[in-house]
Amino acid sequence: PLKAATAAASLGTGFGGSVAQFGKHMLDARERAKGFGLPEMTGPPITGVEGVRSALFEFFSKKTFWAVKDLRLASGGRLPERETREVLRDIAEYHRMGEHKNMWELKSEFKSAVSSAAASNSGGGGQSGAS
Repeated sequence: PLKAATAAASLGTGFGGSVAQFGKHMLDARERAKGFGLPEMTGPPITGVEGVRSALFEFFSKKTFWAVKDLRLASGGRLPERETREVLRDIAEYHRMGEHKNMWELKSEFKSAVSSAAASNSGGGGQSGAS
């Protein structure tokens, strides 16, 4: 940010100064955003409806209620927002009021499948991949 600040100061007014000042604001905003825990990509993006769907089922097996923002944070920014919302409309119910306002909850027909899959994975009696 120091280089941007000196560039903005040296150019003064006019178009060049405006561009330098905008650049300074962008760099400063990036520095401020680091403190908010915004997701940085931790791997390749999760693409395709099936990929997004399986990631969402995994998240819903850990916690009942999710906001889209929290799902993106939990995935490390790997879930694309548009596809996430499309899949959520199929598999979850959106709460518009109440204690869990603006959050998604898995539909009842999917809850039993997620809970039984989570139980079989954590039960210890399942097969490990050794052959």
